[in-house]
Amino acid sequence: MQILLTQQEYDDLVNARKKAFAEVDGALQDLCTKVCDHMPVSVKWIEDGKPQPWGCILTHGEDGNPDDD
Repeated sequence: MQILLTQQEYDDLVNARKKAFAEVDGALQDLCTKVCDHMPVSVKWIEDGKPQPWGCILTHGEDGNPDDD
């Protein structure tokens, strides 16, 4: 059995796929950013050893200053 699509049907399927990927990608990036900004991380090589969030480079820039973007 062979299924043929019109150009419009094919374009609709391609656009639906792109939209679905964009939504998932945005949700995943949002979740990762929230984890980086709010989840405390404990590491042995930090002298005081107090767990603290490291922050996300997207919200705080490379040196923690959001104005540097």
